[in-house]
This record gives sequence, C-alpha cells and structure tokens, in this order.
Amino acid sequence: PADLVTLGLQQHLAPRLLQAEGYTSQPIEISRGILQGCGLSVAFTRMLLLRDVHALVSTHKDANVSVYVDDTSADASTVSFKDTEEALVPFTIDFANRMRRKGLKLTKGFVMSNTRKRSILLAKSLAREQLTYVPSLSSRDVGVSCTAGVSRPKQLLCERLKKVKKRILKIKSIARISRSAKKLYTASAFPAATFGHE
Repeated sequence: PADLVTLGLQQHLAPRLLQAEGYTSQPIEISRGILQGCGLSVAFTRMLLLRDVHALVSTHKDANVSVYVDDTSADASTVSFKDTEEALVPFTIDFANRMRRKGLKLTKGFVMSNTRKRSILLAKSLAREQLTYVPSLSSRDVGVSCTAGVSRPKQLLCERLKKVKKRILKIKSIARISRSAKKLYTASAFPAATFGHE
C-alpha cells in the first residue's frame, strides 16, 4: 500500500547523527544510496528493481539472471564462447540502459570465465559499448571455488594463502604494541572482514 511505503520511506530517509567520544554531529540528511543498517533497505531496493528484473529475465532467457539485493549477475553455459558472448553482452547493455534511466550509477563490474583469455575478450566486447568490466579469474566473495579445472582453484588458493600470511604478519607487528591485537586473528570464514573492521 502506498501509505505504508511512504511511511517506511520517511523512516529510511530520516536524518542520522554520528557519535564519537562524547561528541554528536549535526544531523546528516540521506540524499542518495542505500542507508546501511536500515531494515527496509533490501525491500526498497527490490521494489525499485522488480519490474526491470522481470523484463530482463523474460527478454534474455539464455542469460541466467540472478539478483542479490543490488548485485545483479548473469551467466551462460553454451557450446562456444561466441554463443556465451551473444547471450551475455546484449543482456548487460539492456541492464545498463535500464539502470541509467532510473538515475542509478553503475559501479565497475567483473567478468569471470574459465580462462583469462575469454574473460579479457568478454571485457573488450563490453568496453566497445562503453561498459567498464574487469577480467577476473578469482572469486570476489567469501566462499570456496569448486570447478572441474585445475589451474583456477590452485590460483585462488595461492592468492588467499598469501593474503592470510600478510594479515598474520601485520597482526604480529601490531601485537608488539598492544596485546589486545592478538584477538584480530581468527580461523573463521571472515578473518579479513574482522581485521578490516578492527
């Protein structure tokens, strides 16, 4: 109902205050973007994108479109690279045009493929349409990569082990100054996030 949406939006857009060491900031007006921590952010984003997502799914059936909050992705499993390109490039152009018409800003995206060469070719195809995508072989999220190949999981594992080693060395040097820094080390799935937060 429109009245409930309006009420929810007022709470979502209400001014926020920052507090630190006993000081309080002036009210900060929310002018654009998703307000972090607001329970209604996900619902409003889905409402904003709902019609466009349905249209994209029905128009580009070969591109397996999926949305997680404000992250939209598509993939295709085809016989040849050309077929994959023909499925994904038109979808990406259509998606970009729809988002721009809504006044939304597109952030830099990532193109992933089973080989670096194909990722680069796909990124070049999108660049011809003024869409900036970065070729990537490794996952951007926390998780485990399961593929039928050999090189990609090995490369991903090596990258993560190097990052873990660097993080442990940084924690070790900080711990010389403050013992409480030792709590930064964790063997859970989110050590990088914990380290960044602290």
